[in-house]
Amino acid sequence: IKYKTAKEMVYDFILSSHKKGLRLVLIITGKGKRLNIESGWKGSGILKEDLPKWLGCGALSSKIIYYDSAPAKYGGTGAKLLYLKKATG
Repeated sequence: IKYKTAKEMVYDFILSSHKKGLRLVLIITGKGKRLNIESGWKGSGILKEDLPKWLGCGALSSKIIYYDSAPAKYGGTGAKLLYLKKATG
């Protein structure tokens, strides 16, 4: 997917999840491109790095209580668990 499309999908997913009254959602970004052993095999990915910026914007941050890396069985550092606020009205 293209960057802009991914960003729009994240926005739509979070806003629609909040509207449906969901309180816990999982976003899988992947771990990104694997680096060599000298770099500790760590991955770096654009979506993984930019997701926190998107979540911090006004339209989304007002819907989110907290987010963090998912437990290993749900994707670990390649995924984020988001705790959403209760929908009002």
